[in-house]
Amino acid sequence: MTPVTGVRLRGIELFAGLDDERRDWLAAAGTRQVLRDGEKLFDDGQPAEHFYVLLSGELLLSKQIDGREQIVGRHFADPAAAPHAADKPTAAHQYTGELPLLAGGGYVAAATAVGPVELLAYDRDTFLRMLERCPEICRVLLPVLVWRIRSYEAQAGRRTMMEGLGTLAAGLAHELNNPVAAVVRAAAEFDRTATELADAATAWGAMASADERAALDRLTSPGPAAAGAAVLTGGRAASDRPPAPAAER
Repeated sequence: MTPVTGVRLRGIELFAGLDDERRDWLAAAGTRQVLRDGEKLFDDGQPAEHFYVLLSGELLLSKQIDGREQIVGRHFADPAAAPHAADKPTAAHQYTGELPLLAGGGYVAAATAVGPVELLAYDRDTFLRMLERCPEICRVLLPVLVWRIRSYEAQAGRRTMMEGLGTLAAGLAHELNNPVAAVVRAAAEFDRTATELADAATAWGAMASADERAALDRLTSPGPAAAGAAVLTGGRAASDRPPAPAAER
């Protein structure tokens, strides 16, 4: 395997402010690692053991969220090839793993090679010696650390917001279902009541007198206005009423 030289590290923004001697030391201190397309560099939650500098290729960062694999970021050895991201520092593309290595714990996402990928890997002790021997690195490293922390917080906030929206939607659906359920219950109650009314009407009809049934027939026959008038006048026909005044004839 061809060793990495300090000359190749000149294009890494993290090491741009260093002299050739320290870049040569960095090249020799790291372990060259090559990944094939689709090969995992590390898994989400895996204990962090190395700091990685991306020499060539692309890394896809993904995370299991609500049981689904979701893309949370991409790193490019050549930041010029990366899609525009207004707030992402260009240096953040070229290395990964520093945050969990410094803070302790596991990697916060899985990293997978997109096409062939070449990296330099540094274990924790070598990474700490790197910071001691090359303090200029911190001028690039610290702003990227701040950006990463804010980015993770924003992603967590979006997930919390989506969970909140999901809860709100569920509550809204419940509230919408209540009136629908009330209408269904009312319809069932109306059906029961209508049946009871029909049964009561049938029973009353069996007990009604001939005059009462005749009055009911007049009410339910065509010409309800005339029938109603007949009922209001005690069943008298128009000829039984007093003659109308001359002005009305």
